[in-house]
Amino acid sequence: MSSSRFILWETETAAAYLISLGIAAWGICIVGGTMAVGSALAWTIAGLVTVAIGLFSFFQLFEHVKNG
Repeated sequence: MSSSRFILWETETAAAYLISLGIAAWGICIVGGTMAVGSALAWTIAGLVTVAIGLFSFFQLFEHVKNG
């Protein structure tokens, strides 16, 4: 693999990690905000779903990179 293709692959992998973790972090912000104000249960559930999706995406990507 040429070095330029390797760098591009590493950049895409890093971006995918950051996006997955960003989705999870956004969900944590939603959950934290709704719990702090004692807001509706629906927003808390929406935040937890967002966290779950972000973490699932992160771990799925981690398995893909680890297995080659």
